[in-house]
Amino acid sequence: MPFISICIPTYNNAQLAAKAVESVLSQTFSDFECIITDDTPDDSVTQSLRHYLGDKRIHYIKNDVQLGSPENWNYAISLASGEYIKILHHDDFFSSNTSLQKFVDTAITFPEYEFIISNHTTHFYSSSHIIEYTINKEDLDATIKNPEKTLFKNIIGNPSVTMISRRIHEEYDTKLKWFVDCEYYYRIMQKTDAAHINEQLVAVHVGHPGQISNSIQHNYQFQLREIFYCLNKHHKNDNTILNQQAEEIISQWLFDLSALPSARELMKLNIIKARDILRRRCKLPL
Repeated sequence: MPFISICIPTYNNAQLAAKAVESVLSQTFSDFECIITDDTPDDSVTQSLRHYLGDKRIHYIKNDVQLGSPENWNYAISLASGEYIKILHHDDFFSSNTSLQKFVDTAITFPEYEFIISNHTTHFYSSSHIIEYTINKEDLDATIKNPEKTLFKNIIGNPSVTMISRRIHEEYDTKLKWFVDCEYYYRIMQKTDAAHINEQLVAVHVGHPGQISNSIQHNYQFQLREIFYCLNKHHKNDNTILNQQAEEIISQWLFDLSALPSARELMKLNIIKARDILRRRCKLPL
């Protein structure tokens, strides 16, 4: 059994997928398997990865039927046999050849932390612009203390910056797209604290064609549906006032949805009443 299962769910972007796999095979730590579940409708990814498939650590599966996201993530993870699971989106890559070793060192040094996260760099697809992202320690400490904060603000990043013990892993909620990682982190952080590696170990691409977040980044009704799905799922009978993180996000949405009441009006209401108002104003069939 390998120590780590690196799971790469792919969909199109053959060039970036090849870069992701190449970054995996360049790692100094070698006790891993790499599971690639390919959701691409044509053979472009298959062709781009062909010369890597001779490595016995690579397990490539071409999906007979397109699964979509996050179903394809769950499928890749379901095939994993390692002690730890490391998602790496096909458009992301390890920043250096020692990245995986640093995840492993943290897992071995701090076995009580079964959820490990790192900083990352953000690479903009249409330019050479790169931003270094460092998780704020105060934000992380507050989130560890109150995991509910992950439902309203993602301070971690996408799943590519995480590694999790197989023992506590759960499936990603297939009813979600925009908040799928936040809701997953919330459930995981109910079980364990997070160990933070204060280095940029993963590079994350944004803004490339076909990226799911591009199509829903400004679709506020879609986002509202998902945030209230999360609230209903985890706090169905909660009458507490919307917290500060919810106010910040709703304020952003209100900037475009001028027909809605102001965020401060919503803050005066309990969650159930606020849900009802937003549901009616946004015509949300929840």
